[in-house]
Amino acid sequence: MNRTFFFLVSLALIALLLGACSSQAAGSPEAVVEQYLNALVVGDNVGAVNLSCAAWEANANAEGAAFEGVEVSLSGAACNVVTQDGSNATVACQGEILFSYAGGETESIDLSLRSYLVSQEGGEWRMCGYQ
Repeated sequence: MNRTFFFLVSLALIALLLGACSSQAAGSPEAVVEQYLNALVVGDNVGAVNLSCAAWEANANAEGAAFEGVEVSLSGAACNVVTQDGSNATVACQGEILFSYAGGETESIDLSLRSYLVSQEGGEWRMCGYQ
């Protein structure tokens, strides 16, 4: 069996287990950001788009496509609501996305350098970008 396939299946299983074990409500702003990040690293572009508000869907698809053909993982991800005002929230995360291209050096994206914007749309929290 191909090592890359095994690696991707393992990542998907880990993401599913982490999601099932999360103590946060599935519909909370911080849980939506964590689910969005997990979807990106396991290559679930449809999942990332489904977790996004309408205005962010194209960006979610582009972010997912950026990781195609790349070894990618999520390390130490934990998110918390910083502010919440009615149907809008700002979420801060810790951890990083680790990635490498075809045996190259591992690079990272520090999740703490972004504030994630989450809004309610259709009665559910949705990832709407970051700053």
